[in-house]
Amino acid sequence: MTRDKSNFITLNYYDGNTVRFGNEAPCLIKGKGFIKLTEKILCDNSYYDEGLNYNLLSLSQLNNLHCKVEFENKIAKIYNTDAKLIRKGDQTRGNLFYLDIEDATCLIIEFNDV
Repeated sequence: MTRDKSNFITLNYYDGNTVRFGNEAPCLIKGKGFIKLTEKILCDNSYYDEGLNYNLLSLSQLNNLHCKVEFENKIAKIYNTDAKLIRKGDQTRGNLFYLDIEDATCLIIEFNDV
């Protein structure tokens, strides 16, 4: 999920469902499309949500892309299908993992589809 429209390769607008986070305030999903994470990895069904403060990356989407994600010693590591490390990030005090994906900030969370 992202609030930045420029992250999308394709974006289909709609007024759809909402998602809720820790504060229980609803955030309206305004669209869905493809986001390019690396040269070889596209994340489909990514949500556009103007109300986000950070970009959020779904572990289930990474799993669907056949990426491997490891968590150890407060570090998350993402590997591609060739077992090459493509990204890693540090755990924050809020139990999120901060990643820097080509100058775009993302946080990894465990997210169930709405």
